[in-house]
Amino acid sequence: MACSLLSAAEVPDIPGDVVRQGQLGYLQDFIDAYPCTPLQEGLLALVPKEPASDMARHVYRLADGVDVS
Repeated sequence: MACSLLSAAEVPDIPGDVVRQGQLGYLQDFIDAYPCTPLQEGLLALVPKEPASDMARHVYRLADGVDVS
């Protein structure tokens, strides 16, 4: 794993941390990790305070006679 954004001392801990925090089943499921953007960090901080705040729900009214199948 090449992580140019991390120091060499930080790299060995990353796979185990990702598996644990991401609830991956096994270390072999881990491929790579990338830092969050500031927007992603904000969403991750908001979700525990406001569950489902990272989801959007759109409701549309279909015209009469639309074949939904």
